[in-house]
This record gives sequence, C-alpha cells and structure tokens, in this order.
Amino acid sequence: MIKEGYLFQLAKGIEHHKDDGQTFVYRDVPAEELHIPLTQAIYVGDGESDIPYFSLLNQEQGTAIALYKNSSTPKEWGRELNLTQGQRVANLTPVDYNENSELMRSLTLAVESLCKQISLHQLSVGE
Repeated sequence: MIKEGYLFQLAKGIEHHKDDGQTFVYRDVPAEELHIPLTQAIYVGDGESDIPYFSLLNQEQGTAIALYKNSSTPKEWGRELNLTQGQRVANLTPVDYNENSELMRSLTLAVESLCKQISLHQLSVGE
C-alpha cells in the first residue's frame, strides 16, 4: 500500500482489514467520524516521493514540513523538486534532530499550534 493509504488509515482509525485495505482506505468517512482529521496531521518528508503527501496535507489544511540534507541548500532542494504552490510546505529545514534545531522547533510549533486550534474549537462548541 502506498503511504497515502496509510495516512487515510490513520485518519479513519482502521486497525484491521480483511483485504489490502484499499476498500476501507478510500471509503468516504464524515469528518466528525475521523479518528485523526488530516487537519491535525503533521507530515515530515525529505524528497520527491513525499510531494503527493505535501499536496494532500496542503489540500486538507494539515501541516507538512520538508527536510533537506545538510549538504544542499533550501534553494537547491526546492529547485530540484520544482514544487508548485499546491505542494507547499509549512517549513523547509535541515535534517537535524538536536534539541534546539530548526527541525525540532518547527515540530514543537506545529504541535503547539494544533493543540491551540483544538482548544479553540472545543471552546466554540461549548466543551
């Protein structure tokens, strides 16, 4: 199954399936029944194979963060992949998993932002 299918499985909460999952993955599920709405997904990718997921998260208003290897520059990475407006990412950061790196700050901000959006939504429905 392609990665996109796994994103849909996570969103829909599909744990076990009898076939290859395609039947369940592409079945329409109302937004209120999603276990994890794609608006609350954070996707981190590092290359050309991730472009469809950048597009999907962009379309669904999720958060996509792209990584580039320290041997290249953000301009080189973007030029190499030739991203369109619909494939844009929230941030393009070097691969660096150290505590105070731009990547870790980006992930922290993305999670904090999602938490605040969820809290705001809960206030608006009186929870």
